[in-house]
Amino acid sequence: SGCGGALRVAVVGAGVAGLELAFCLEARLRAGGVRAELHLVGDAAELAPGQPPGLARRARREALRRGIELHLPARVVAVEKDCVRLEGDEEGLACDLVVWATGAAPPPLLAASELPHDARGFVRVEDTLAVVGALGLFAAGDCAALDAHPWVPRAGVYAVREGKVLDANL
Repeated sequence: SGCGGALRVAVVGAGVAGLELAFCLEARLRAGGVRAELHLVGDAAELAPGQPPGLARRARREALRRGIELHLPARVVAVEKDCVRLEGDEEGLACDLVVWATGAAPPPLLAASELPHDARGFVRVEDTLAVVGALGLFAAGDCAALDAHPWVPRAGVYAVREGKVLDANL
């Protein structure tokens, strides 16, 4: 553990997933009697970008109430053995554990393939989850981008919901 015996934890990603992980980690460590310093690092000026402003305000209040230190906006440039390096901060953020909860990225294998991609490199699919122009090939979850619904975020809840659609169309 870090200075004074406190476990130093950095959660990178201040979206909904990062918030949930930071809150759960804080509660679990507190319940277990573990002294901890929790840091939540996000590259946007506010928590949960893209969510309603009221949610961000409540999340900020709750994080501060729980003693979670917010680093907003901050960009991680490196993760080292015992430190997270933030852009413009030579000292870095000392930590014993880093939890990475940033957005989804297309798998390199699919991004490098000849399959049709959207602007970010995700495989383009129809509402049936069939890959655009590739008869009999399906893609679902974080690797896929729905052509007709580009607003759908890559989040676990949407990937789980795709299971029934994929099952019906296979």
